[in-house]
Amino acid sequence: MKLLFTTLILLLAAIYVGSIAMDDPGYIIIGYHGQVLRTSFIFFALVTILAGILLYYTVRILANIWSTPKKVGGWNADRKEKKAQKSLSKGYAALTEGNWEAAERSLSHDAKISDRLSYIHYLGAAQAAQSMGKVEKRDNYLQLAHSSAPQADVAVGITRAELQMQEGQTEMARITLEELLANNQNHPRVLSLLSDLHLANEDWESIQPLIKRLKKNRALPLENIEALESKTWLGLLSSSDADITDIKQIWSTVPKKLKEDPELLFTYLEKLAHSSESAATIPLIEKSLNKSWDDRLISLYGLASGNDSVKQLERAEKWLPAREEDHKLLTVLGILCNKNELWGKAKHYLETAVEFGAGPEVYRQLAETLENMGKSEEASACCKKGLFLATDPSQAIAVIK
Repeated sequence: MKLLFTTLILLLAAIYVGSIAMDDPGYIIIGYHGQVLRTSFIFFALVTILAGILLYYTVRILANIWSTPKKVGGWNADRKEKKAQKSLSKGYAALTEGNWEAAERSLSHDAKISDRLSYIHYLGAAQAAQSMGKVEKRDNYLQLAHSSAPQADVAVGITRAELQMQEGQTEMARITLEELLANNQNHPRVLSLLSDLHLANEDWESIQPLIKRLKKNRALPLENIEALESKTWLGLLSSSDADITDIKQIWSTVPKKLKEDPELLFTYLEKLAHSSESAATIPLIEKSLNKSWDDRLISLYGLASGNDSVKQLERAEKWLPAREEDHKLLTVLGILCNKNELWGKAKHYLETAVEFGAGPEVYRQLAETLENMGKSEEASACCKKGLFLATDPSQAIAVIK
């Protein structure tokens, strides 16, 4: 296109010059060192134009010759890049299909072709190797990935940690993730993986300081983080080796909004009810039950030992009008009456609880009440009913009748 345009310009110029020359051809005189050259203007103009054209194309040819090695190198690099992309696509397709051997072969064979894509080849090859149980080969591919692309250390490290976790190498995965976190303190994926690792190990103390960072960096959906937070506090409270002082300290640091979580509250109160500070449980249970009824808490209320069991009974009886057929509440009322040696009242509450579906454990409470009333035979029959109900409900029906 350029050549055509140039030719057209020259042709127009020649026509213009020719039209002028027909009227007055003119002449050119050139003198140099005593020598004189005389020629017509038309001839001089044509020679000058031809010389210019010749010079232009000579320079173009020399420039193309000079740039040939670079063009050949670029073409060769482009060919290698396309080959690397093709093997990468083929390898990851095999990886997705579960064809591990084909994936490893395709990804590792052309990994060195492209400097830009080599580490991605090696990461895929590492996944394929692990899937075939070749852990040492996996680590070798990961090292090659790091060496080929030091700037991609986060991507390589995350892949390493994920594969270690999949292989059950939890301690190695922890070291890998903590090293990554030291250099990338707010990386969402690293934080997420580390929380998953601690959750799998039920390492609640390690998860707790991660919660704020997970929220801040939006490493997980908010509802997932909140669920993890609740589970973490529950794990800390449920710790079997924690004494009541530790439990109370943990509860004091639980966020206010989580202290109303039914599972957390019950776990804390259950620990407190079975400790030397059982009396402190009573007002907390009362406050919670007045806001929202929980069968587990009313059962716990009967176990808690307060300083004034009469007042405890009076408070429990205030719940009865709204829950006259609640066998759990009736059972607790029977237990509280027994604590106050109100045997007849206890018998009434416990028998009513049985009528409304209380389980075999109530028969033990009722048998104790009957013993305290001096009714040993009835107490023995009551124990028998409870035993049959617990072991063979079909037989219990006949015995109860």
